[in-house]
Formats: sequence, C-alpha cells, structure tokens
Amino acid sequence: MHSSLIALRAPHGLRAQSLILIGALLFASCSKPQAQGIGLSLASGKMLFSRLESGMAGAAQGRLGVGFSSFVFPPQEGLNQEGRLELEYSTQAMGKAELEIEFLPSGEGCASPQSYPLPLSPRSVILSLPLAAGMSLSRLAFRLEGPGAQLRVHRLSILPDDDFVGYEKRGDILRLSPALRIEAPQDGLQTLSIPLESGGLGIAELVFAQGQSGSTQAWISAPGLGSGIRLEPGPLSGPLSLPFRQSRGGEVSLSMKDISALLSLRLRRAGPGPLPADPSRILAWTEADFRHPGYEIFSWDAHPELLILLFRDYALQDDFLKRLAFYVEKDGFRGRLAPNEQIAPLHGWNAHDYRARDLARFFNQAEEEGFTLNPEELVLRGLLEEEGVIRASGASWLEGRGALLSVSLETGPNMRRRFLVHECVHGLYFTNPEFRARAAELWEGAESELKDYVLEFFDFKKYDLEDSDLMVNEFTGYFLQSPADELADYFALTVSGFLDQDRKGGGRYRSFGQSRKSGFRNLALKLDASFYELFGLNGGRVWRAF
Repeated sequence: MHSSLIALRAPHGLRAQSLILIGALLFASCSKPQAQGIGLSLASGKMLFSRLESGMAGAAQGRLGVGFSSFVFPPQEGLNQEGRLELEYSTQAMGKAELEIEFLPSGEGCASPQSYPLPLSPRSVILSLPLAAGMSLSRLAFRLEGPGAQLRVHRLSILPDDDFVGYEKRGDILRLSPALRIEAPQDGLQTLSIPLESGGLGIAELVFAQGQSGSTQAWISAPGLGSGIRLEPGPLSGPLSLPFRQSRGGEVSLSMKDISALLSLRLRRAGPGPLPADPSRILAWTEADFRHPGYEIFSWDAHPELLILLFRDYALQDDFLKRLAFYVEKDGFRGRLAPNEQIAPLHGWNAHDYRARDLARFFNQAEEEGFTLNPEELVLRGLLEEEGVIRASGASWLEGRGALLSVSLETGPNMRRRFLVHECVHGLYFTNPEFRARAAELWEGAESELKDYVLEFFDFKKYDLEDSDLMVNEFTGYFLQSPADELADYFALTVSGFLDQDRKGGGRYRSFGQSRKSGFRNLALKLDASFYELFGLNGGRVWRAF
C-alpha cells in the first residue's frame, strides 16, 4: 500500500520559531460536519487513508487555500476503539503548523476537538496520539503559516496502543508524543522536556537510550529524581532505566550538547513486576517508594536476568535470605537446612547473592525433607518462579536464568554503595562465562603469598575455603567493590587490622599488608581492565548514571 500525499501551502506572514512545541488545547463542539470525499481504508494496519479521492486531487497541487484546510471523515466501522492515532508528515519553509483533530463519541454527545502545534521538520515526523475508548475520528484540519509553507501527510493510522510517551528515532523518522518540546540551545545545551501527567501519582519509569557515537554527557531531571541525574560519559550499550516516584505535575527534562545523539527518551508507567533500574536508582530508593511491605524488587536494566531486592532492615532481609546464606556459603552449614533457632545467634550477611542453581537446590531440598519454610521464603520462591530464575517442574524446581542479589537500607549510604557494587559483581560472575574464566586466570596467576593473605581474610569471613569457585567469586567481589587505590588501602589497612586482632598477629598482618599494597593495586587494575572491556564498568562503579 503506497503512502498518501497531501501537500498544503500557506501565505507569507510568520517568522520561524526557535522553540518547537507540541501542546493540547481542548474545546468542545456539537456540530456535525459533512463528509467531503476523502477516501478511507482499514484493510492494512488500520490505515485511515492510502489514497485521495478524485474530488480531493487538488490537495496534492496545493490548491486548498489558506487558514484551516479540513478533511471530514464519513462514519466507519471499527474506528470507535482504544488505540493510538499516528500522523506521519514533513514540512518545508514553515513558520508555524497546527493540527486540529475532532472525535465523535459513540452514541449521543458533543464532538471533542483537540489542537496540536506541530514540530517543523523536512524529515518525516510521527505525531503519536492516544485515543480514548468509544471515540471515532470525525475531522482532520491543518493551519499553515509562513512564506512558501508546505506540509505533506505521508500516513495516518490507528494502531494498537503501545503506551508511548516521549521521543524516539526510527531511522530518519522522529516519533513524538503531544506536549513534548525541544528548546533552542542555551549555554551550549539543548533541552528536551516531557510534562508529567497532572495528578499522576505512583511509580513511573524513565528509559533513555543513547547512540554509540562516542562520549556524551547528559543531565536528566524530574520531580522524583531529586536534584537530577548525570549520565556517565561514554556510549551506552542499551536502554538506561531510571524509575522514580512521579510527583503531581512537573516534567522530565534531558539536557545535552547535541540532541541528535539521542535515540529515545520514553516515560512508561511501571508494571507490578520488578522495576528495571540502573543501580544508581536503587541507592537512591527510600522506604516511602516501596510497593511491597518492607521491600522493593528491581531488575538491573543492563542485565535484566539479575534481580535485586532492597529491604528496609536486616531483620526482614534475614527472614527472606539468612537460611539461604548458611545453606549456600557458610562453612559448616553448606548443603544443610538449618532451623531458625540454630542460626538465630549467628550472623548471616548484610548483603546477599545467589545463583539460580543454588536457589533451585535450596527449595528442592526443603521439599524433599519436608522442611518448613518461612512465609517470606515462600514469597521469595513465588517471585523467583515468576521471573524465571527457577522453574517449577512437578514437585521440584529447575535452574532458570539469572541470579538474586540483595542489600538493605539499614546499611549506611556509603557502605550500602560498596555492598551493592560487590553484589552486582557477583551477579555478573554468575551469569557471564567469559568473566568467570578471566577472573579465575587472574586468581590462579596471583602471587602465592598475596593469595594466602586474601584466603586468611576469607577464612575470617567464614567462607568455605575448599570451594575454589567461591574463592574466585569472592576475589572478584572484593577486588572490584572499590576503585583500585581504595581497594589497596582496604586490604593493606582494614583487612590487616581484622586479621591482627582476630589471629593475635601482633602487627604481622599490618606489616605484610603495607609491604604488598602495590601488589593489591596491580591485581585490582588487571581485574578492572577485564571488567571494563566486558561490561563498560569499573571497580567501584556498576552504574551508568549518577
């Protein structure tokens, strides 16, 4: 089906605008316009017109006059439904263009005209408008101003609603929603703004995707994002998700030196499942934002197979995960289901990480032994099933995909930041074979005395030293939880203090740690290089915005 073409021309009179604006002006009319001969076809993708009737052929020659040029649609079956009306057009030599659309409700009632200023572009632009249920298209009109102004309509379609709000590029075509505006550059920055729904309270999700054209800095702000978020420089490998609690009114704004580097900026209403999020948003989340009593569930936007639970405190986190910690990692307990009263006086973990295989093994053993699970562990099992981390198979569970990570708000902000990085590194270790292989090679090739020192620390932490995979995994977590210089200080000073006190070393560990500080740093730098090459991340940073 070929594209329709309506070319409209307008008189001289209005200079070009520096601000591109799309806005909605609502008013009412009860007039019943008469059909004026434009053809309609719904056969392919609900295309509203694919050709012009002979009576309208003059439109292609620009003979419709000035002011509003109206096209009135006869009643059509199948148009009174929810969906999205998309108008694809292009403009030339425009000073100003405006679209007016009138809808008729099913049954009795007044028409509902809506007016939208149109962004001006010689390239194709798609204006994407949501449709209310029970309304049918009645009239389409354009007003053009400017010397030699011309507007061409390439397509007018009703499509299933994909909940689009925002800006995106489709090749050379721009797709925009109403009320979006792009301001002229100021202080070297262009700003794109999208108003938030008035009174739209709840969790919304902001998704940003940047092209791979090199380092670009951008700043995103919204009422629910506090003072705003700065994107880390460099290309993004995929969409960046920044969930936030939408306040009443306001807008989301993106400022960049060159908006042409932007592929899409969309606002989405979050569903009931895990919130896709850059880890920086998990660090900023508060209990007031929780959708569940005492916790929130996220998926890492760049690695959605990794689920991240954020708890209000350690007590609730323990109800969900403490027995898993002992079952999977604690020396003397591994592979054994411990009753709550046995491990109650013992410390679990303040942050957690579990691969899909171990999660399935835990729940299978509980089922086989008739071991009573905590109510919270049953909630966890259901969540893991829903998200495909484990898969039910009869009365047992199979390994699915991904892993589970966790941190708590009870951990102070600085330490919670380190814990989150540590756990995210573990998540990538679980799910990326190349990362595991590179980390194992580095660990095996490390200086033996340095490795012995690190293993003494792991023994102090009550890890099972006989599990070689666990040792490599913890090596990655600790050596990437901070930038290399901070990591060297941590092992030379903090860890040596732990060991001297616990093992009555009399300063022996402090002396060794200080003498091998450069060795810790160099090992961390080697691991960091692989981490960046594989994921675009660094020691101490697993986020792409902050």
